[in-house]
Formats: sequence, C-alpha cells, structure tokens
Amino acid sequence: VGHALEAFYIKEGKELAHGFAVAAGMWIESWINNNISILSDDDFEEIAKLIDAHYQAIHFESNDFDVLINFMKNDKKSINNEFQISQIISIGYAKPILQLREEDLKNGLTAYIKNSKTMKNL
Repeated sequence: VGHALEAFYIKEGKELAHGFAVAAGMWIESWINNNISILSDDDFEEIAKLIDAHYQAIHFESNDFDVLINFMKNDKKSINNEFQISQIISIGYAKPILQLREEDLKNGLTAYIKNSKTMKNL
C-alpha cells in the first residue's frame, strides 16, 4: 500500500518522503488485518498511535481509489492482479502473504482518510 501511495504522489507531481508513504501503508495494512480479526485491537491501537504521533497524514480522496488500486495490482507483491499484503499476527510477528479482496483495500483506505482528519496533514 505504501508503494502505491508513493507512486500516486509521483504521478500527481507531488513530493512525498518514502517513510511517510511506508508509515501510511503500515497503518492501512494494520487496520485491514485488525478489521478481518487477525491483529488484535490492542496491537492495532498501539501501531496506529505510534504512526499518528510521528508521521503527518498523506492526503488522498476516495475518488483516487481506482488509481491507487491499479498501482497495487502492479506491485511486486501482487500475483495475477490479486492483492497481497503482510499478514500481521501481532506486533513484531507477521506472515508474508495475506490475499485480499478489493473491498478490503477500499475499506482500509477509507479508514485512513477518516483517521487522517485528526492528524496533521502533509
């Protein structure tokens, strides 16, 4: 997800530090893992709190989802246009692949947009 955000910013001609894209991707992927009951609420809250405290929010809108999803389909982790992210079991422990539906990604992106309203925007 972070690489898709970074590619989106480049496409838009905007600057974005790699670390901010990675942090936003970590927040979104953690939220997705929590939402589908893999990552505990406590672990997600700890991850989100740390990211929110140290990184500014990346700005994008729901009408950007199709572009972001297209970048994700072409990411090195995707196989046959299937979405794959890290399966986060707990803080410090992950399995390499979790296959997702497009709806899961859109829900994670939507959650990030809602959360970013309380963060300082980039």
